[in-house]
Amino acid sequence: MTKYTARIVFAASGRGLLKDAQLIEQVLVSAGWQPELVKIPRPPDRYFQFRSLLDRFKSRLSPRLKGLVIRLQLVGYRLWGLPLNRVLLTIHLENVYARYVPAGARHWLIPNPEWIRPGALQYLKLMDHIVCKTRDAQQRFNTLHGSVRYSGFSGDYAAGENQRAMDYRRFLHVAGNSRLKGTAALISLWCRHPEWPVLDVVIDERSRLEAIPANVRVHECIDSNALNTLRETCGIVLAPSESEGFGHVILEGMAYGGVVVTVDAPPMHELVNSERGYLVSCAHTGQCRLGDSFRIDQDHLEKTISRILTEEPQVLNRLSSNALRWVAENHHQFIQRFQQYLQEELTES
Repeated sequence: MTKYTARIVFAASGRGLLKDAQLIEQVLVSAGWQPELVKIPRPPDRYFQFRSLLDRFKSRLSPRLKGLVIRLQLVGYRLWGLPLNRVLLTIHLENVYARYVPAGARHWLIPNPEWIRPGALQYLKLMDHIVCKTRDAQQRFNTLHGSVRYSGFSGDYAAGENQRAMDYRRFLHVAGNSRLKGTAALISLWCRHPEWPVLDVVIDERSRLEAIPANVRVHECIDSNALNTLRETCGIVLAPSESEGFGHVILEGMAYGGVVVTVDAPPMHELVNSERGYLVSCAHTGQCRLGDSFRIDQDHLEKTISRILTEEPQVLNRLSSNALRWVAENHHQFIQRFQQYLQEELTES
């Protein structure tokens, strides 16, 4: 086994996980590791049906029998599974990928609580450490695993190195392929306010939107360059997310100098506070797998947008500057923590 080898395993479910994997790859390389990325394509529907049946079967077993079944699974993966080179560290993004456990000496899970399968919790004991992007996730997993670490997380830090001249009369909302970004609430508000400036909405499927008022401009399936052009000019970023694992849309908005409006709930309010953006009150609506879901207060959101439209430019510039400063500090702190954990991994193994 080659020293310092690592494998990052993640599902091909969208841009977010790919960006996570690429960022971790960069940190590993900078720390002297040799990483490889494994992007798992979406399996056929019958696979999910079989997995659901298997999870239900194991849920009825005693802890001892369940442990035996899992050990037999791992033996099967080792004998008849994918032909993989053995690595020192396997990093599982969002969920545990049990088939990759036999080919790794050590294992980390970096979860997104709102996307982790309940059936995946049975495999947590196979992980050496749970490394959490948010304090909220750390608190949740502290009750599920004996070694939970907080790393924080980051993103496109380079974008946040210099402040640009932002247009605070331009509003941007990035929904992508997610149905949890609070898009409907924004469209509803813009329908009620035809006098408001144009809202640019980035979404993968325009058909998900119902009535689109004249002051909403929809960008369907645009590439990264076009999205970054919008981020460079739109001064206000609206992110009324119902649930987040970390908040890449929020962080990227801040990194480009945008003033972000988001929900006053975890983990969104770990990124934004009143010194670097606007928080809007919300109601807790239930659980989203291991995370929580929220519904933004429409009246408070309406008042917040009206306030922004009358805010002095120097106030918005100050919020933008504070956001850029926080993005840079957060990035450096994340790198330091992650590299420290990598060094500790070498010591432990």
